[in-house]
Amino acid sequence: MGLFLAAGDPRQEAPVFFAMESNPYHSPSASLFGSNEATETITVSQGSILHLQNTRPWALFLSVVFFLVSALMTLFGFGTGAAVVLGAGSAELKDAGAVGPGFFQLIGAVYGLMGVIGLSYIYPGVKLWKYSTRINALTRSQSVQDLESALNAQRMAWKSLGIVTILGIALGILMMIVGVVAGLGVAETMGKGV
Repeated sequence: MGLFLAAGDPRQEAPVFFAMESNPYHSPSASLFGSNEATETITVSQGSILHLQNTRPWALFLSVVFFLVSALMTLFGFGTGAAVVLGAGSAELKDAGAVGPGFFQLIGAVYGLMGVIGLSYIYPGVKLWKYSTRINALTRSQSVQDLESALNAQRMAWKSLGIVTILGIALGILMMIVGVVAGLGVAETMGKGV
C-alpha cells in the first residue's frame, strides 16, 4: 500500500519513482562490467550537505573549547600538583602535624592525574577540527567519498568524546574517594590532638 501512494498524498514522505519498461515480463538488465565511473557520477544531495554544514560551526566551537580546557586543566593540574608536593616539605606543615606525610603526595598525584586528563582533551578537539575540515571538503566536491570521510571523522569525534567522558567520570569518582579518605584521616588526627 505504501509503495503506490498518489502523488500529492500527505502520507507520502518522498516521491517514489518506478521506471517501468514497455514489457513488464522482460527481465532486468545490468552491465556485465559494473558501473563506469567516467560516465556515472554520484553526488550527495544539497539537503545532506546543508545539514552537515550547519553542524560545522558547532564542531569548530567545541574544538576550540576542548583546546582551551585542555590547556587550562593541564597547567592547573600539573602546576598545582607540583606546588602541593613541593610545599609538603615546608617546615610549617611538618610542625603542624595535622596530616600524615603521604597526604600531600596523594593530593599532588590526584592533581597530576587531572593534568593527564587535561592532555587527553586534545584528542577530541583534534577529531572535531578534522570533522569540520571534512565538511568543507564535502561542500566543495559533493562526492560520496567526502561524505563518507566526514561521517567517519564524526564517528571518531564521538568515540573520543565518549572515552574522555569515561575518563572524567573515573577521575571524579577517584577524587571523591580521595576526598573522603583524606577527610577521615584529618578528622582522626584532629580528634587525637584534642
